[in-house]
Amino acid sequence: LKILADKAGVKLTTRSVIRGDKEFQADSKTILYERNNLAAALYHKLLLEHAKASSARAYLHDRGISDKTIIDFQIGYAPDSWDFLIRFMESKKYKRADLFKAGMLVANNRGDYYDRFRGRIIFPINNVMGNCVAFTSRVLVDDGKQAKYVNSADSPIYHKGKVLYGLDKAKMSIREKSIAIVVEGNMDVIACHQAGFKNVVASSGTAVTEDQIRTLSRYASDVALAFDSDQAGEIAMKRAVTTALKSDISVKIIEIPSGFKDPDEAIKSDKKIWQKAVESARPAVEVWIDRLTRGQNINDIGERRKTAKEILPIIKSISSEMEKE
Repeated sequence: LKILADKAGVKLTTRSVIRGDKEFQADSKTILYERNNLAAALYHKLLLEHAKASSARAYLHDRGISDKTIIDFQIGYAPDSWDFLIRFMESKKYKRADLFKAGMLVANNRGDYYDRFRGRIIFPINNVMGNCVAFTSRVLVDDGKQAKYVNSADSPIYHKGKVLYGLDKAKMSIREKSIAIVVEGNMDVIACHQAGFKNVVASSGTAVTEDQIRTLSRYASDVALAFDSDQAGEIAMKRAVTTALKSDISVKIIEIPSGFKDPDEAIKSDKKIWQKAVESARPAVEVWIDRLTRGQNINDIGERRKTAKEILPIIKSISSEMEKE
């Protein structure tokens, strides 16, 4: 009801619905959505208006992110405070234990709560309907003493292996283009959308899962993967390809051009470079075999055995007999 009311521009003024002699209260998940949406709005307002967020705004602008994109993705800022969010939410009558359940707080051994996100740029993670279910955050000053990225903990409305960052904004473009492009990072998604490549999502800091592939298959029959051109990206690509083939999804690889680490870097240099890479995407298994045999003497029986040992199980998982052959 709330989702439909939001779409129609109708403001619901009660937290329950009367039908006959029964009263239906908002369930626990609805309340979690409310908390997350409120926190997202708070962090976003801080980034746009607060003096202490000036360095965060400067960082995003230096990364080439426009004010329009900041608003479109509701990017925010969490001040460097142990209890800023706690105090704000308590003023709205929300309890600490409930905020902890939503994944916004962390508890120590004594049972004391404190803000999970402190001194960080905040990226709300929305479900496909556009409701905030979690957050991912990037440290503003990378001093090597803390994690570069911190994500919300799993909650009743957020399971990281099921959610795709940016899908709420990309779903229509994915349908139109009949292909979904999956990248690794939030900034890659944001850079792609800002440059006009709207059919792009990210795997929310986790390996691509069957649930995520299944979700994408509702919008397009093809998936293209564009992972970082480092060793970690290579491993992530192989895992994702294996998962996609098991799900009977046609999967391609977008190879990041030489000299660029990720789509964000390529687009910053020239978005035509990224456009060409997208248009040149090739079937995943073909790319995998090329990378395995690159620089090898394929006539050497030892090299052939090594290559076959890795690639044959992947080929076996392909459902199409023609493609398998």
